[in-house]
Amino acid sequence: MNTNNKPLSLIIKDNAELHAHYMPFIESGAIFVPTKEEYNIGDKATAYLLLKQLGKKIPIQGTVVWITPDIKHTNTKAGIGIQFTGTNAEKIKQFIERMLGTLLNTPPTKTAY
Repeated sequence: MNTNNKPLSLIIKDNAELHAHYMPFIESGAIFVPTKEEYNIGDKATAYLLLKQLGKKIPIQGTVVWITPDIKHTNTKAGIGIQFTGTNAEKIKQFIERMLGTLLNTPPTKTAY
């Protein structure tokens, strides 16, 4: 269990990168946030999603539903998938999906997770 309550941060430069981090197959949506902090499935987590193209910082509260371990010989970064929870969960999901538009209909070129 993560005992570090420090919020995580994810800076997204464009829609292609947002597409790579977004996890639409998770019920109510999720975002993958690279981190080397240790988490367990079910842990609560907070992240700030900074969308550079909009200059917006979106606070995300949720539950860890995905863990990518730190394995040296893979091309993926260690991190966690945070499922959106709380009163703003649906608004965050809808906002991200509006941003992605038709990209949602195609798989990302390379996923972050």
